[in-house]
Amino acid sequence: MRRLLPIECERLQGFPEGWTIPEKLEINDPDKVDTLRYHALGNAVTVPVAEWLAGRIKAYLATANKTATAAGVRHGHAKAENGYSLLSRSTSK
Repeated sequence: MRRLLPIECERLQGFPEGWTIPEKLEINDPDKVDTLRYHALGNAVTVPVAEWLAGRIKAYLATANKTATAAGVRHGHAKAENGYSLLSRSTSK
């Protein structure tokens, strides 16, 4: 079984082709360049997954804000049915 090429890893992670090629380093050894690219890709967050998560968080916050507004609550003091704050980071009841 062969190892994936850096360009294939970039595609799987949602990056444009060549995104991880170092521009400012003058390295003539292609193996060293590939090692740097694999390292960068291994530490990266997959773009489509990050976009999906951000969309879910945005939708949740919009729903929480609508719920708080409908309840007539202002300034981040909305409370869910379980007593926890909907709009602030506070977990106090």
